[in-house]
Amino acid sequence: MSTSNKTIVYFHTGRGGRFHNSGHTSFCGTKTISEVLSMNDSGKHNSFLNKENQVEIYNLLKKRNLENLLELFEKCSDNSDFSRFEKLTGLELGEDVYTDCNGTQIITVAEVETGVGILDWDGDYDTDTCMLLSDCQQGDLELILESNEYNNKSLIQEYFDNNADLIVDWKKFDGRYTELIDSYFNDISFDVNEFYEETEAE
Repeated sequence: MSTSNKTIVYFHTGRGGRFHNSGHTSFCGTKTISEVLSMNDSGKHNSFLNKENQVEIYNLLKKRNLENLLELFEKCSDNSDFSRFEKLTGLELGEDVYTDCNGTQIITVAEVETGVGILDWDGDYDTDTCMLLSDCQQGDLELILESNEYNNKSLIQEYFDNNADLIVDWKKFDGRYTELIDSYFNDISFDVNEFYEETEAE
């Protein structure tokens, strides 16, 4: 069973809500940033594996009409190995990154391997964020609860079971998740027993 220090939750920011405004964030399930990146590649966004300084150096070579180096650069690019070019020129291509169709860096390969990160395709109009459940704040948990995801309540329970400094007896819990989240983040003196269903005295 996964624990919240490993569980990764996925939020998408785009247009939505009553007026279909930008900046509307919604919870979209438990996905890693790698899964979201792959999902986008088969959808409306494409990403490309490049080097951090690849576009900048390529444009520099073109601007200075360095045909021989440009040819070497393109051969190295085809082979995905810039070691010969770097050794000859002293220019460093940097780390492996994913770029969008315009060559703009969106995330490093190292970040993707952690499972968390942000893919900023178009600011408030189109951004994907993957984060650890354990790093969620009140607003994030509320978005999870408001979603139609099948496991939304179990994720809230997982968060409290692994991250909160209180013990919730879910068998007695009366189902007021929104109030529980609000009280936990805003009322340091709240009593969890107030969220338990009353039982008839024997």
